[in-house]
Amino acid sequence: MKHGIRARVHSLYAPVVAVNAVYERYAAVRGVGFLDMLVLYEILADDEPYTQSRLCDVLGVSKTTLASVIRRLVDRGYIRLIPATTDARKKVIELTKHGTTAAHALIDPLFAMEEKAVRPISDADIRRMNAMIKCYSDGLSYQIDELGESNPDSD
Repeated sequence: MKHGIRARVHSLYAPVVAVNAVYERYAAVRGVGFLDMLVLYEILADDEPYTQSRLCDVLGVSKTTLASVIRRLVDRGYIRLIPATTDARKKVIELTKHGTTAAHALIDPLFAMEEKAVRPISDADIRRMNAMIKCYSDGLSYQIDELGESNPDSD
């Protein structure tokens, strides 16, 4: 049994892991890779265009990891990369017609489940939860950044 500060850390960490596990299970039940699903999820959930860089930031994954997911989704005909209007060196990720159909078939039922699951939770509770997780995440991220800066082998 965890006590003191370790119990506090675990009380923040464990629910995040549990939620991620639920999403991973949904992806597995639907026969898709977890990151593939998250990319399609984000594209459908947000009206703003996504570049690979923006997706890396939102999903918290490396460019190398995301590049393999993007390549797989391009190969399956779900997405295409088009030059950004503001900078032709950057590519905007866009769903193809086939990808739009597949993404909606995969993600719309998940959206409905999420909406049903969130109904009993108040907006105030969600704001408090987000604030706590952000505070913890930012504090941990800052310390990891410092660790990387002090490590001469991190280049």
